Amino acid sequence: MKHLIFTADDYGPVEFINKGIETALQKGLINTISVLMNPHGKGNKQIEIQTRIEQIRQLKLLFPNVNIGIHLSITSGKAITETAVNSLLKTNSEEFMDIQNFDYDKICLNELKTELENQIKAFPQELKIDHLSTHNGILTIFKDFFQIYTGIAKEFNIPVRQPYPISKEHLKGFKSSRMKRQGIFTAIKLAQNIQFYELIGSIKHFQRMKRLISICLSADVKFPDYFIDTYFRKGTKKRLGKILKYLPENKLSELVLHLGLGKIPDSDEIPNGINYKIFKARIKECNTLLNFPFKTEFEKHQIQMASFTDII
Repeated sequence: MKHLIFTADDYGPVEFINKGIETALQKGLINTISVLMNPHGKGNKQIEIQTRIEQIRQLKLLFPNVNIGIHLSITSGKAITETAVNSLLKTNSEEFMDIQNFDYDKICLNELKTELENQIKAFPQELKIDHLSTHNGILTIFKDFFQIYTGIAKEFNIPVRQPYPISKEHLKGFKSSRMKRQGIFTAIKLAQNIQFYELIGSIKHFQRMKRLISICLSADVKFPDYFIDTYFRKGTKKRLGKILKYLPENKLSELVLHLGLGKIPDSDEIPNGINYKIFKARIKECNTLLNFPFKTEFEKHQIQMASFTDII
């Protein structure tokens, strides 16, 4: 038997993305979402945080079986922390630095830890946090960031996304990944501005990233066996069928989705750090899901939909 988590990232600040995710939930095509808890709008931060909390509660009422995790972000939107966390922000701005211009040397680790903890604490207290993931993968690029991330996961007893992508496992059917290439390019660009030894995401990105798993294990943090990165910006029926066909047997895998549906908003309506360039690809991913013969393919390949709670 093969076990698969379908996770849709980035729920919260963008209605176009929310519509895609909610449509997939309504059709029973996904069972897990990852929410951006920090404010992204131009209005009052506290009002937006309360709005997000109510969004989550309403979503849980509409879809009682949905598993909701937190997509921790320090590269999109604004800080949730009320006290100064200036090291995480653009100069003279309330906004986080985006991933393309991230200044690692500027970061105060205590401020980073405080912000991540506050994003977790903002989640509705009556609901269970299903998992933690990281927007743009930023918390898996630097070793000290990752140690803070896993330390918080252990403190709150929450599983995390597998940090090592399946495209680097050299498994049949999982060798091509735009997410992998984008991660390498981002890491190399960041390396131009910081001391090389501090960087997990360098030319040796994936050899060193493999060590992140040992950090997770030593911190007693749980994570799925595989993180499937080969669907990113390749949301075709053929690609999805290939993923299902070659899913590893008797393992728990997570397929990460970037969904959107409806009219694409103007670029100036999109919050900082949300990648506008992939919005057409979001529609493609969503339409593929809506028209894919899941029942037939799941039976054919002996696949069972799973969740982070199934991690042994």
